[in-house]
Amino acid sequence: MPTISEEKDKLDFPTLALHAGITIFGLVAWMTGDWAGDYKRLSHPGFSLHRGLGICLALFILARLLYGVLGPEQVRWGRLIPLDFRAWLASVVEDLQSLLKLELPDRPRFWGLKGAVQLFGLLVFSWLALTGSLLFTFLEPGRKAHGLLHVIKEMHEIGGTLIPIFLALHLTGVLLDAIWGRKKWRRAFFLEK
Repeated sequence: MPTISEEKDKLDFPTLALHAGITIFGLVAWMTGDWAGDYKRLSHPGFSLHRGLGICLALFILARLLYGVLGPEQVRWGRLIPLDFRAWLASVVEDLQSLLKLELPDRPRFWGLKGAVQLFGLLVFSWLALTGSLLFTFLEPGRKAHGLLHVIKEMHEIGGTLIPIFLALHLTGVLLDAIWGRKKWRRAFFLEK
């Protein structure tokens, strides 16, 4: 897989804004997840707050999914989910082997280990957005969840346990990029063009 220069791999403003929205609403919704357990009571401010933040996250996820279809070529799903799965998987394995030598090759966005981490995060947040939207639609505050709705609630909570794993992987990658002199993290915080 060819490498790509940072100059050609710059993120456009909508991608950065979507990343910021998913980050902010995703983290705050995750942090308020434990408060949502008051949905069984007539007074449920924790659930209401978590629900509102979750719907904002779901809207950002939906926007990112649509942007992956309609946006510029460098952020389209064809680059995130390559048609040559074996080559993509080989790039992930190669990156894992490179890490043992304390190096990581520059790759096109969404390829290699970084692409696997991004895909994992997008799947986790999409899962939470989907199950959370179902809970938003069908869960009646003041009553316990039963049957299929209870299963969806449990599946939503499982998704929440995957967020720390994603954060650890993603932030480790950002830290390693910074240590190796790459400045992608600065662009994500609008500190650099």
